[in-house]
Amino acid sequence: MPDDNVPSRRRFLTGRIRGEQPIWRPVPTTGASPNDVLWGVWCDGPDHALIVGDGGAIHRLKDGVWRREESGVKEPLHAVAGFGDGNAGNAPGIAAVAVGWMGVIVHWDGAAWRRLGGGTVDPMTRRFASIRANTPLFGLWASSPADVWAVGDEGRVCRFDGSAWHEADCPTDAHLRAVLRAPDGTLMVAGAQGVVLTFRDGTWSRMATDTSSHLTGMHVEPDGTVYAVGGHFNARRNGFTGTLLRLRGGTWSPLASDEALPRLRAVGRIGDAVVAVGDHGTIVRVAGDSIVAERVDTRRDLYALAAVGGQRALCVGDGGGVIERATVSATALPSLEADAAPIGRASPWECVDGCPTDRVLWSLWGDDDQIFAVGDEGAIVTFDGKRWLAHAAPAPLHLHGVWGRRADQVYAVGDFAAVIEFDGSRWREIHRLGVDISAVAVAGFGPHDLFVVGDEGLILRSDGVGFERIDGRTRDALYSIWGYDADHVLAVGDFGAILRWNGREWNSFSAGTEAFLYGVCGRALDDVVVVGLSGTTAHFDGRRWSRRATGTTADLLGVAPLDDTRWIAVGTRGTALVWDGDAWIEEDTGTDAGLRAVRVAVDGTAYAVGDAGTVRKRLP
Repeated sequence: MPDDNVPSRRRFLTGRIRGEQPIWRPVPTTGASPNDVLWGVWCDGPDHALIVGDGGAIHRLKDGVWRREESGVKEPLHAVAGFGDGNAGNAPGIAAVAVGWMGVIVHWDGAAWRRLGGGTVDPMTRRFASIRANTPLFGLWASSPADVWAVGDEGRVCRFDGSAWHEADCPTDAHLRAVLRAPDGTLMVAGAQGVVLTFRDGTWSRMATDTSSHLTGMHVEPDGTVYAVGGHFNARRNGFTGTLLRLRGGTWSPLASDEALPRLRAVGRIGDAVVAVGDHGTIVRVAGDSIVAERVDTRRDLYALAAVGGQRALCVGDGGGVIERATVSATALPSLEADAAPIGRASPWECVDGCPTDRVLWSLWGDDDQIFAVGDEGAIVTFDGKRWLAHAAPAPLHLHGVWGRRADQVYAVGDFAAVIEFDGSRWREIHRLGVDISAVAVAGFGPHDLFVVGDEGLILRSDGVGFERIDGRTRDALYSIWGYDADHVLAVGDFGAILRWNGREWNSFSAGTEAFLYGVCGRALDDVVVVGLSGTTAHFDGRRWSRRATGTTADLLGVAPLDDTRWIAVGTRGTALVWDGDAWIEEDTGTDAGLRAVRVAVDGTAYAVGDAGTVRKRLP
């Protein structure tokens, strides 16, 4: 007879374990709206807490009431730390600190918040200046008002010594996301590609972590044990797999889980357990060398947590979500199944049968007469509205992107930065870089210009004769490309990267998010939409980007204009969303297979392709 006190695969998913069990439930009101993203939280007991998020939002709990405070900035704030109940008291000049996008640093002096750094605008261009002080900050650690550390992009590390902020010389350009000081005084920072550095006695040292995961959170125990969490992108799943590491005796080792975890974002101690939180409402606690799931009444991505006292805690995340932890009898808990409830709307989507491949289809392009779709192991198929046809690829490479000028001039890209061309009768290879870098997307503008983007910041341009590799000033992967013409092109990718081509060079600019961006499309230069990780969407109106809440935690992988006013986006778990001018509305596609790309025909019919040769059609 099975022991119900031993975690199992099924109980990991459902959280059904006997005894007193933690459960997370929504906080009734904090003043945050469903359109807000909350990035950081700090608590000083059950009656005092600070939460920060997008738009420079700061929410304070005091005397049982939540109030929003003016931070003096509009940039997203990513982390916050305090030193008491909000009055400066014996901490002259600083009672709390928050850091965020464009290097913004704000201090609470007991009476008001004021900016102390970042967000500097060039008076000539009226844009953020390209200076070190504007490099985004994400991680924050503080032991006292005279010992505060912050870390961020491009290896940025800075310290507040009680009177001023100072830049530290850190020997890495990796994006850093977490910082802490161990009990022995050692400073530790962590970030992209499994980077962990220590700083002691004026010397930096790099630790071996044996992981390429992007580390986003750390926690240290009184005995010096350190936990780190993060995730790495799994190309086959087209999503993130979570990582939880533990440092003991100078060695990092992963903690195993019976189930593949989504990406984890933050970790800390709550009562008698170390707890980690992450995407899709995931909350787990460490039990010896095992991982146990906790009951959560949300599926939104969770970004930060803070202990309140005892077994209680607060956790914040996407969609203005704030949840609190309590413990209840396991016998009082209803079932929490892993599957989401059905959407319950009439569906305009239907299955398109007969696709002659069961491989993942990553991309599609079409003209008025037929669509082309490409995918894994050289899969190439066409559909003319009535019948399917499988094409023979020149080599069995994984193909990730396709675009055409017309049905007898179509291009597809894939592994080894290969580019193949269809002339109406057969496919032939016209370029291969010869290194293990994948080309992911392709688009053309004008009679000759062809742009290709992909892994490790790959950008290729063809003038109709040959391909030239162009420096985009980034090593981040680029997943999608769209352009108005050959002199106005956008590419998007890792960590919210948006690159803009002006006909001469590539420059980066920001949509105010660090979420991976997987799709970009526009109707005009002042009407562009990007989509990405965990339901991220943003719209550009020619002057600024505006985030738009979707209400989904699915990764959005493709986007296209549905008509003159509406947009359509598709993603993991068979997700399809339509922007109706006011909000994103989710539609039932009749499948839980990942949908990787979407294209809309002239008559308004939308086609989406994805996992296992899945093809869906949305009727106009």
